[in-house]
Amino acid sequence: MKLPRSLLPGLLPGLFLALLGLANAPAHAAAAVAVGDGNYTYTVVGYDDIEEAKAEALKKCAQEASNCQLSVWTAHARAIALAKGKGGMFSMIAKTAEAAREGAMAGCRKSYKGCEFSALYWEPGGPWSAWAYAQDEQDKVIGNYFVTESGTEAEAKKDAVAGCEEQQTAAPKKACTVLARRGVWGLASVRSKDYLAVYTGLGKDDAVATAMENCRKNAPEPGRCKLESVFANPAEQAKPKSFDKVYAASVMARDRRAEARPAQTVRTSAVRQLTCQNSCVNGSCVRTFADGRKERWQAPRVFDPLTNDWKWETNSCGG
Repeated sequence: MKLPRSLLPGLLPGLFLALLGLANAPAHAAAAVAVGDGNYTYTVVGYDDIEEAKAEALKKCAQEASNCQLSVWTAHARAIALAKGKGGMFSMIAKTAEAAREGAMAGCRKSYKGCEFSALYWEPGGPWSAWAYAQDEQDKVIGNYFVTESGTEAEAKKDAVAGCEEQQTAAPKKACTVLARRGVWGLASVRSKDYLAVYTGLGKDDAVATAMENCRKNAPEPGRCKLESVFANPAEQAKPKSFDKVYAASVMARDRRAEARPAQTVRTSAVRQLTCQNSCVNGSCVRTFADGRKERWQAPRVFDPLTNDWKWETNSCGG
């Protein structure tokens, strides 16, 4: 998480607040890798926040191995590579799949022999952001704080409220209203002489456009509208184009290709043939094969539709 960032420490009267762009948050946010005895690893991606991802990775790992511990984790859009050697493994998080793979292999080779590029995952990210502000009895904003790139909603809200309260110099301090969302969210402030406005939006550009538009409509001197501060929380990021190519070289990809390959059926035109002579008394028979081998067997009774009667079936050479 980046440190909380203060917004507009010197606020003027007449602040106009508009809450825009608070749509549903993205579906992904955090990933974690847990490793246990026997070089067993379990990786989770796309969890609501970093603490949930950590807990789930440890839980799943513990179902298959002992002494599970967290290896790496992230709430940002990153590639996660695993390399396994004889006696241990190394995991690496990087912005690109290539960097993650090379880092994992280099780390593994420093401590273990026979290292292989084991697995590659992509976490699309979408960390939490929060905005907290407080107003006095005259609606003057006396505290205003925006936090970006936090691993959890609770952490983002806590840091935003702490910053909002710290900005308040008069006692008693006013309660801070706090809003949070995961993924893309922008906030922009604009000023024109004694007019000040803060707007949120779906990303930096949206927040800036909305703030400038409203300043030009509502400021006493619209021609002097000036953008002061802009903050943005990152959105989810799709896998880079190179990801699939790097992934294809991993042990995970090789194993999945083998699992998906259809089973091969061996066909032959050869037919097993047996020849014998049968000597029977009623249904009690002895077979004599071409190599001289003999065996006793009991012939079954079958119905003969030609004679409309039952008979012993004594022509079999077995199977």
